[in-house]
Amino acid sequence: MATHVLGDQKMFLILDDAFQHSDWNRRERLVDEMAALGTTGWQIIYFSMDDHIKKLFEDRIKPKFKERYHSFELKS
Repeated sequence: MATHVLGDQKMFLILDDAFQHSDWNRRERLVDEMAALGTTGWQIIYFSMDDHIKKLFEDRIKPKFKERYHSFELKS
């Protein structure tokens, strides 16, 4: 939707556990879509407390973006 509205203009997305209530197969496709946006120049910031989603990002996105991928864990 964002690319439809903005056309060629690249921006950033801040998502706060946006995929948490999606089924596990859909989560994989959604993470892959984030990777696709990232390869076109979008910056994705994703907050999550879900270890499965974190693992999906690390398994599916980190290898594609290498040093441009950053993950931070907040300890309580």
